[in-house]
Amino acid sequence: VPDEFIINLAKMRVAEGDCVARGWIFDGFPRTPSQVETLEDLGIVPDKVVFMECQFVTLYDRAQGRQLDPETGKVYHDRLEGRKLEDIHERKKERKAVRQRLTIRHDDTQENITNRLEHYY
Repeated sequence: VPDEFIINLAKMRVAEGDCVARGWIFDGFPRTPSQVETLEDLGIVPDKVVFMECQFVTLYDRAQGRQLDPETGKVYHDRLEGRKLEDIHERKKERKAVRQRLTIRHDDTQENITNRLEHYY
């Protein structure tokens, strides 16, 4: 997605009433110094930033184990407690149906994860 498009989208969204009244949160954006500079030039500057640091292998494992139910949009994980399908309080029959639908997100292939982490890590 071109920077111009995403920055314009962010500019329009933070100008809406709910964001003006209650504030806003960006998740995974901005990603580049250029995006930060453009947002600053537009007066879009957060008053707080959360920076989380963790090991490469942890980020890789979290991304690689994600599974998506395309019918509901719910995201499960094949190894993380509390996000495994078995941990979700659904009837056994429903879990089986969900398990059959689960897919890996298009951007969570091994190659994409490695490229993303090498670029931003």
